[in-house]
Order: sequence, then structure tokens, then C-alpha cells
Amino acid sequence: MTTRRDRRTLERAIDEAGTVEEQAMAHYHLSVFHDNNSQEAEAIPHYERALALGLDRNTQVQALAWLASSLYKTNKPAVALERVEQALSLVPDTDRTQFLLGLRRRIQAKLPRVHRSTDAVSISMRSQGEKRDGLVPCWTGALIVVIAAQPEG
Repeated sequence: MTTRRDRRTLERAIDEAGTVEEQAMAHYHLSVFHDNNSQEAEAIPHYERALALGLDRNTQVQALAWLASSLYKTNKPAVALERVEQALSLVPDTDRTQFLLGLRRRIQAKLPRVHRSTDAVSISMRSQGEKRDGLVPCWTGALIVVIAAQPEG
């Protein structure tokens, strides 16, 4: 087992991993190391690599949550919001759900106004597809996207 305080050991664990699972966990541990040392930009590629290699469900949810937080802190709120939504779809417990919902609210506050689902909700209270002020609300998964309507005629 590697220690999260020694960067070189964590990097070496990636190279020495004997299985895909060990390599995924080594990337995850290195990403947590970077995250814990306020090096979010360095953590992001290791979270992504760990997720791509495959993690158990609980670790996957945690990695997605911390990746979203790192993306948010590095001014990538749109991608961060995607990762929060992905984590919410997998979350096994209510404590993490509350954390993720809070993170989602902070990320949404950072997004440009047109991308915020809360702004689109007021427009979408009418039936989907009904035009209002030149906008058409459209559901896309867990998010609502508002697109400009094409003029009729």
C-alpha cells in the first residue's frame, strides 16, 4: 500500500501496477495527493485516467465528486457540472448526495446565465417546446437547455 504523502512513491506505483485495477487505484491515489496539496490542475488528468481504467462504484463516485470539485476550482464549471451529474446518477448514500447537490449549486452559480438549469426552469414551466420570448426549452438528461427559436415563416 502506498502513502498519500509521498509523490514519488505514488508515481512509482502507477509504473509498477501489475493489473488495470491497481493502475486505476494508483492514479486515483496520486490525484488525491495533488488535490490535498491544492494542485487541482495536476489532479484532474489522474482522476480522469483512474475513471477511464475503471474503479469500484464507491471509489468512482468519490473520484467523480472530487474531480468535479477540482474542475470547478480550475474554472471549468460546465465540465464540473457534467461530472457532478454523473456522480449523482451513481451515488449510493444520502451523505454524498447532499455533498454533490451542494457542489452542483456552487457550480451552477458560476455558469453563464443561459446554462443554469434553474434559470431555464421558469421558462420550461409551460409545455416543452412552447416558445416564449424567442426561446424554446428542451430537456437534455438532468439538465435543461434553452435554445433560441427559429423564426417561423
